[in-house]
Amino acid sequence: MDVRVTDDLPETTSIHWHGMHVAARFDGGPHQPIAPATTWEPSWKVAQPAATLWYHPHPHGSTQVHTYRGLAGLVLVDDETSDDPGLPHGYGIDDLPPSCRTRPSIRTAYSTNVTTKAADCSAAP
Repeated sequence: MDVRVTDDLPETTSIHWHGMHVAARFDGGPHQPIAPATTWEPSWKVAQPAATLWYHPHPHGSTQVHTYRGLAGLVLVDDETSDDPGLPHGYGIDDLPPSCRTRPSIRTAYSTNVTTKAADCSAAP
């Protein structure tokens, strides 16, 4: 999975891949800040069973506000067993992954770009 995270925010942020099996140097916790106007490009091989995971910010002291403002999304990992005919499998048709969060009354969206390229993984921002 090749990821490119560009921080277009007026402040430092980070991106953590919640549930993804990755080496610590790609995990994106508060120990890996992304400064404004910079880009972080981690890359790793996805080697885990099918799962619905999520990414979210993890800057110390700002995780909540960055998440409320929209910096979070899903990562869908498929494997050879995920096309079980007994389960929904048409993404966006009968397989609709939920992404729910509470939001404060202020609706100001942040603009941090997260893009991925992988054959066995897709991100749903």
